[in-house]
Amino acid sequence: MADLKFEVNLNGLFNVMDGAYALVTELPDDGVDFFPPPGPFHPQPSNMIAQTDQPLKVKFHWRVKGALALIMAGKWECAVYLEEMGPGEYPGSPYKTTVPLVAKFDHTYDVAVDVPPISTAGLYRVTVAVSLIGPAPALAALPVAAFSDIGILKAYDAA
Repeated sequence: MADLKFEVNLNGLFNVMDGAYALVTELPDDGVDFFPPPGPFHPQPSNMIAQTDQPLKVKFHWRVKGALALIMAGKWECAVYLEEMGPGEYPGSPYKTTVPLVAKFDHTYDVAVDVPPISTAGLYRVTVAVSLIGPAPALAALPVAAFSDIGILKAYDAA
């Protein structure tokens, strides 16, 4: 897993640490979700090459610690962006999922975002982002965010 660095503009009573992500392309053929992974090993990060019929999964991990988390409400939004290199744009992204903010002094989040197969062969820049969104009705962005450029992914047609 690679580092996912958070910026937190709240006082020291709300800390985000141990941020990480992994892009996983080798999913089980039977469609079984393997998060959390069996045994002591995390999923192996992708070699950044995927077939056009191969779904992707991006795994996010972070930990929140602090008293301020006990009185906060909202949700975490995890997003995966694909940008097609060259002419044209990839129409599918961003792919997102949300999870509620857990009101605990110390909580670890493990979140997965599913990305359907990239149907067109080519090169794609993959970027991930995490944002903390306040509760309804305002749904205002809170001053906690992270992003990381995963790099270039090659999608190719399988023979």
